[in-house]
Amino acid sequence: MKHTVKPTQRYFTSTTLALSLAVIITGCGKNPEPAIVNVQPAFIRGAITTTTYDGTSNDLLTAGLGRTGLAAATAPGFADSANPTVAELRRLSIYTNYRAGVDTSASGGFGSLYGPNVDSNGVAGTSEGRIAGELSGTDLTETNIMTLAAPGATAFAGTIQ
Repeated sequence: MKHTVKPTQRYFTSTTLALSLAVIITGCGKNPEPAIVNVQPAFIRGAITTTTYDGTSNDLLTAGLGRTGLAAATAPGFADSANPTVAELRRLSIYTNYRAGVDTSASGGFGSLYGPNVDSNGVAGTSEGRIAGELSGTDLTETNIMTLAAPGATAFAGTIQ
Protein backbone atom coordinates (compact mmCIF):
# COMPACT_ATOMS: atom_id res chain seq x y z
CA MET A 1 0.00 0.00 0.00
CA LYS A 2 1.33 3.37 -1.00
CA HIS A 3 1.47 6.12 1.61
CA THR A 4 0.78 9.65 0.39
CA VAL A 5 1.42 12.88 2.26
CA LYS A 6 -1.19 15.55 1.95
CA PRO A 7 0.01 19.15 1.18
CA THR A 8 -1.34 20.37 4.55
CA GLN A 9 0.68 17.72 6.39
CA ARG A 10 3.83 18.71 4.47
CA TYR A 11 3.26 22.42 5.36
CA PHE A 12 2.59 21.59 9.01
CA THR A 13 5.71 19.39 9.23
CA SER A 14 8.05 21.95 7.62
CA THR A 15 6.61 24.80 9.71
CA THR A 16 7.01 22.81 12.91
CA LEU A 17 10.59 21.94 12.00
CA ALA A 18 11.44 25.57 11.19
CA LEU A 19 9.94 26.86 14.45
CA SER A 20 11.74 24.18 16.46
CA LEU A 21 15.07 25.11 14.88
CA ALA A 22 14.42 28.80 15.54
CA VAL A 23 13.75 28.14 19.22
CA ILE A 24 16.89 26.01 19.53
CA ILE A 25 19.09 28.54 17.72
CA THR A 26 17.86 31.51 19.77
CA GLY A 27 18.73 29.63 22.94
CA CYS A 28 22.34 29.13 21.80
CA GLY A 29 25.04 31.54 22.79
CA LYS A 30 23.07 33.48 25.37
CA ASN A 31 25.20 35.31 27.86
CA PRO A 32 23.49 35.61 31.25
CA GLU A 33 25.49 38.80 32.03
CA PRO A 34 24.93 41.87 29.85
CA ALA A 35 27.92 43.32 28.04
CA ILE A 36 29.50 46.36 29.67
CA VAL A 37 29.59 49.27 27.24
CA ASN A 38 30.86 52.84 27.47
CA VAL A 39 33.17 52.26 30.38
CA GLN A 40 35.62 55.07 31.04
CA PRO A 41 39.14 53.86 30.17
CA ALA A 42 41.60 53.67 33.05
CA PHE A 43 43.95 56.24 31.48
CA ILE A 44 41.27 58.95 31.71
CA ARG A 45 41.37 60.46 35.16
CA GLY A 46 38.71 62.67 36.69
CA ALA A 47 35.11 63.29 35.87
CA ILE A 48 34.14 63.85 32.25
CA THR A 49 32.54 67.24 31.75
CA THR A 50 30.49 68.39 28.79
CA THR A 51 30.08 71.93 27.53
CA THR A 52 27.18 72.70 25.22
CA TYR A 53 27.44 75.45 22.61
CA ASP A 54 24.08 76.73 21.36
CA GLY A 55 25.35 78.08 18.03
CA THR A 56 24.03 81.57 18.73
CA SER A 57 25.56 83.18 21.80
CA ASN A 58 28.46 80.72 21.82
CA ASP A 59 29.59 78.13 19.29
CA LEU A 60 32.33 75.61 18.56
CA LEU A 61 34.05 77.48 15.74
CA THR A 62 33.93 81.19 16.61
CA ALA A 63 33.04 81.31 20.35
CA GLY A 64 29.91 83.24 19.43
CA LEU A 65 31.77 85.93 17.48
CA GLY A 66 30.70 84.73 14.04
CA ARG A 67 32.09 86.15 10.83
CA THR A 68 31.39 89.74 11.87
CA GLY A 69 32.98 89.43 15.31
CA LEU A 70 36.11 87.78 13.94
CA ALA A 71 36.51 90.61 11.42
CA ALA A 72 35.92 93.35 14.01
CA ALA A 73 38.85 95.66 14.70
CA THR A 74 38.23 95.54 18.44
CA ALA A 75 38.89 92.37 20.41
CA PRO A 76 36.12 91.06 22.65
CA GLY A 77 36.44 92.24 26.23
CA PHE A 78 35.67 90.92 29.68
CA ALA A 79 32.71 91.85 31.87
CA ASP A 80 35.15 91.93 34.83
CA SER A 81 38.73 92.27 33.61
CA ALA A 82 40.09 91.15 37.00
CA ASN A 83 38.04 87.92 36.86
CA PRO A 84 37.45 86.83 33.25
CA THR A 85 35.27 83.76 32.77
CA VAL A 86 36.40 80.63 30.91
CA ALA A 87 34.03 81.54 28.04
CA GLU A 88 35.47 85.07 27.81
CA LEU A 89 39.05 83.76 27.76
CA ARG A 90 38.12 81.21 25.09
CA ARG A 91 36.45 83.91 22.98
CA LEU A 92 39.49 86.20 23.19
CA SER A 93 41.83 83.28 22.39
CA ILE A 94 39.82 82.32 19.30
CA TYR A 95 39.62 85.95 18.15
CA THR A 96 43.36 86.52 18.59
CA ASN A 97 44.46 83.22 17.04
CA TYR A 98 42.06 83.50 14.12
CA ARG A 99 43.27 86.99 13.25
CA ALA A 100 46.91 85.93 13.62
CA GLY A 101 46.39 83.14 11.09
CA VAL A 102 44.25 84.68 8.35
CA ASP A 103 43.45 88.03 6.77
CA THR A 104 40.02 88.98 8.13
CA SER A 105 39.46 91.91 5.77
CA ALA A 106 36.74 91.78 3.13
CA SER A 107 39.26 92.90 0.50
CA GLY A 108 41.41 89.89 1.44
CA GLY A 109 38.52 87.52 0.70
CA PHE A 110 37.29 86.92 4.26
CA GLY A 111 33.57 86.17 4.21
CA SER A 112 33.48 85.70 0.44
CA LEU A 113 36.32 83.29 -0.42
CA TYR A 114 36.97 81.79 3.02
CA GLY A 115 35.75 82.10 6.58
CA PRO A 116 33.23 80.47 8.88
CA ASN A 117 30.30 81.34 6.57
CA VAL A 118 31.83 79.76 3.44
CA ASP A 119 30.73 76.17 2.81
CA SER A 120 32.82 73.25 1.55
CA ASN A 121 31.94 74.13 -2.06
CA GLY A 122 33.35 77.64 -1.64
CA VAL A 123 29.93 79.27 -1.58
CA ALA A 124 29.63 82.20 0.82
CA GLY A 125 26.43 82.14 2.84
CA THR A 126 24.67 84.94 4.64
CA SER A 127 25.06 83.29 8.05
CA GLU A 128 27.69 84.14 10.62
CA GLY A 129 29.09 80.58 10.39
CA ARG A 130 28.36 79.59 13.97
CA ILE A 131 28.30 75.85 14.72
CA ALA A 132 26.35 74.43 17.66
CA GLY A 133 27.63 71.32 19.43
CA GLU A 134 29.21 69.83 22.51
CA LEU A 135 32.74 69.32 23.77
CA SER A 136 33.56 66.71 26.37
CA GLY A 137 36.73 66.40 28.38
CA THR A 138 38.18 65.57 31.74
CA ASP A 139 40.33 68.59 32.47
CA LEU A 140 39.73 71.95 30.86
CA THR A 141 43.30 73.03 31.63
CA GLU A 142 44.57 70.37 29.22
CA THR A 143 44.75 70.95 25.47
CA ASN A 144 41.77 69.59 23.55
CA ILE A 145 41.75 68.67 19.89
CA MET A 146 38.98 70.12 17.73
CA THR A 147 38.56 69.35 14.05
CA LEU A 148 37.20 72.22 12.00
CA ALA A 149 35.32 71.53 8.81
CA ALA A 150 35.49 75.01 7.37
CA PRO A 151 37.43 76.37 4.40
CA GLY A 152 40.21 78.65 5.54
CA ALA A 153 40.53 76.79 8.82
CA THR A 154 43.87 75.24 7.85
CA ALA A 155 45.78 78.41 8.67
CA PHE A 156 44.60 78.65 12.24
CA ALA A 157 43.26 75.24 13.29
CA GLY A 158 46.52 74.34 15.01
CA THR A 159 46.48 77.47 17.12
CA ILE A 160 42.96 77.23 18.55
CA GLN A 161 42.82 75.53 21.91
